[in-house]
Amino acid sequence: RLNMPGSIPALPTVLDLINKSDMTLTEAEFRFNSLQQFQSCFGFCSEDTTGVIPKVEYDSSTNSFIGFTTPIVDGIPLTK
Repeated sequence: RLNMPGSIPALPTVLDLINKSDMTLTEAEFRFNSLQQFQSCFGFCSEDTTGVIPKVEYDSSTNSFIGFTTPIVDGIPLTK
């Protein structure tokens, strides 16, 4: 196992951040500062071949639908 600072956190880490915070999350909005406090000093990579089944949902707090593909400009997702 290699020490890889700055690597992408595991999904349980992200879910933990969401569950422990009161912030409203918006698609394509990066929150690296908030995520940094939950990130471990070590990063571990693995392959997950779990299929993703898209599901569109309505978010009343932002009055928008979630689950559609986010538009990308110069490789970066656009926020609303």
